[in-house]
Amino acid sequence: MAFFSGGNDRIKLMTLYVLRAFRTPVAWEQLYTALSENGEPRFFELGEIYTELAAEGYLVSVPAGGRQLVQLTEKGRSTCELFMNELAKSQRDAIDAYAEEHREAFRRSNSVVARLDPLPSGGYEAVLSLLDATGALAEVKLRLPTSEYASRARQNWLDNAESLYRELMLTLTREPEA
Repeated sequence: MAFFSGGNDRIKLMTLYVLRAFRTPVAWEQLYTALSENGEPRFFELGEIYTELAAEGYLVSVPAGGRQLVQLTEKGRSTCELFMNELAKSQRDAIDAYAEEHREAFRRSNSVVARLDPLPSGGYEAVLSLLDATGALAEVKLRLPTSEYASRARQNWLDNAESLYRELMLTLTREPEA
């Protein structure tokens, strides 16, 4: 029997392969969804497996907009490359297809982040972030009087963050008019 052919070792290899296929950090819930849609629906075991893989240096959590994303380390990548043929080709193909189909949506949901925090004095603080692989490109904090305004600001940020960032950069870096 091959080393990664069954049990938790197989789930570990599959986890590494999913992260390899995405080629970008993903949120924990995105990783779980990818695994469950490709044959590994054991949610409670995944928490333990994730902890083991992180402790052994195969993957790492990276902070992004107030939450944690998961990505492979070089050790995780090289281990996956070495043992990935232990997964059935049909399973690798299905994971690759899933990653290709969802990569951009996952990347976008992980790079444009909006959080609403109630304020003790009433109203809400909207924390709106645009992230890249190195951290926040821009982060805007707005105090808004009602949940309706806060929700509207959140949704508009999620829908328009890139163009708002571009406009902000153009405005802030423009030469002063003489």
